[in-house]
Formats: sequence, structure tokens, C-alpha cells
Amino acid sequence: VDIKDQIRPVGRYEWVDNGLACDWVASGFEFTADCEGDISVTMTASCSDPTGRGDWNKDGYLTVFVDGVRQNYRVRYMSGTFTVNIVEGLPAGVHTFRVFDQGDIGTKIVFHSINLNGTLGEKPAEKEVIEFIGDSITANWVNPDKGGHPEFFTSNNFLAMGYSGKTAANLKKLFKASVINENPRQVVILAGINDIAQNDGKYVSNEEIRDNIAWMAAEATNNGIRVVLCSVTPSTRFWWSTSI
Repeated sequence: VDIKDQIRPVGRYEWVDNGLACDWVASGFEFTADCEGDISVTMTASCSDPTGRGDWNKDGYLTVFVDGVRQNYRVRYMSGTFTVNIVEGLPAGVHTFRVFDQGDIGTKIVFHSINLNGTLGEKPAEKEVIEFIGDSITANWVNPDKGGHPEFFTSNNFLAMGYSGKTAANLKKLFKASVINENPRQVVILAGINDIAQNDGKYVSNEEIRDNIAWMAAEATNNGIRVVLCSVTPSTRFWWSTSI
């Protein structure tokens, strides 16, 4: 069945000619259906290596919730176009579903269709988004392999835009595309630790870190987005930068 008019996208997405494209962790969709048995999705995945090192995991997986309960399996995928079961042996009735991507940076998927024995219900109501932007700390909040809880974010309509290794200066450059264009109701900013670690290869003063964070806060406020600032997380050392 066609999905555009009957599913609610979650996270970072865009509609393309052949479906719903998601290119960030914890992005996906919600829907309701009166159905039974197996449910599958037809999708295209593109898994690349953004580091260029050749050691990146070129795969991903989907996490599925049925009636608010996380299913105890992962739906693994690799590059290509295919149909994969997301639920098996479902009892007859009206159910709610949440499907979201747990692929890493460099993964993009397009959902083409939902295949089921039954009918899709009405499109779930839109919710206001609260966005979190930061570095790997933010990214790991939605990565279950790192102890994160993606279901907490999706169920509350939170969007985690974590860019591993990025400094406050880097996030400032990404802010318009990642936050302003998403138009969330509120943004939570956590930045600065990678500046102290000198991830850009240079010393960054406290004043420069402050000014970059202040610029992001002002940009959000000027666009009607409420701002929550987080303090820089404490650290005794940086394993990737032992000279600091």
C-alpha cells in the first residue's frame, strides 16, 4: 500500500519520488493498522563509509515497536533494494507501529511500501519536535550499542542530531541545516568538550567556545526556537588526545 498519506515520519526525513528517505539514526515512521500475521516493508538502503578508512560497518538495522512494546529482535539490512519482515505472527486487531533506523553515519534508507494482510489506519497526529544537537555524547543517547535509549527519543518526539568528534565551531556551521531548517519547538545544545580536546588541531579559548554556543542560542531564539543549554561535561582525560 502507498504510505505517504497514512504514516507519520519521525526524526530527520524527506519525501522523495519513491518513498520516505531517512538518513539519521532514530529516524523512521509511525502508523496504525487493522491487520494480522506478518508485516514487511520494501526499502532501499545505501550503506557507505564516511571515514574513508575502510573499516566502517556497512550495514544497519531497524528497531520495531508494536503497541508500545519494543520487539526483541533487530531487523538487519545492507545495501540494496529488498523486502524484509518487521513483524511476524501478529494476532488480528488494530495495532500501532513504530519503525526507525539504527544505521550509523553514512547510512541512508528509503521506505517504499508497507506490505500487510489488512488495512492501514488514519495517519497518526503530528507532534512538536524537541531537538538535541551535539557531538558523540548526543549521538550515543540513541545508540543502544552504546547504552542509549532510542525508544525514549522516538516516543517523546525527540530528535538527536549528534555529530561525533565535532567542536562548537563545527556545530555552528551545521546549525542552520540541522536545527533551523528542522524548525523544532525547542533545541537542547551540548557542545564544547571536543574544543577542549583540540579536535580541530588547535587550542580554543573558553571565550571562543562561549561565543560559538551563544551564536547558536541567538540564532535559534531569533527563529522562535526555545533554547536549553547544557554545561560542558567534565573529563579527566581524552583517550584520543592524551597530550591534553
